[in-house]
Amino acid sequence: MGIFKRKAEQRQERRLNDSLVISLQAANQTLKAICQSCDISQGGMRLRLPQELKPNSTLKIWIDLPHPDGQVLVIGKVAWQKEVDEPGHPIEVGIKFTIMDPTVREKLEMHIRKITQA
Repeated sequence: MGIFKRKAEQRQERRLNDSLVISLQAANQTLKAICQSCDISQGGMRLRLPQELKPNSTLKIWIDLPHPDGQVLVIGKVAWQKEVDEPGHPIEVGIKFTIMDPTVREKLEMHIRKITQA
């Protein structure tokens, strides 16, 4: 299995340790998965999956934000991945968001602000 390790931290956005329901579909492989996020920011997210993704894969990602925001769609790319000791979800993946509607960005920003101020 070709696992890609994460490089040094280069975060530009505030990252929230939050568990959201994520649905994703890889454009260049037959993966459809539902999983939980480990953390999320306006620039990307980290999640655990049952299988490896192709490097630099483009993904359609549906993020279930709490009511009233509901489900939002973003497009992202696999930035890195590595094996982890997590039964059922042994691959940890870093996703960089590449396309996001401005209203989605605003909803995500509001969610992060609400949680971090609580």
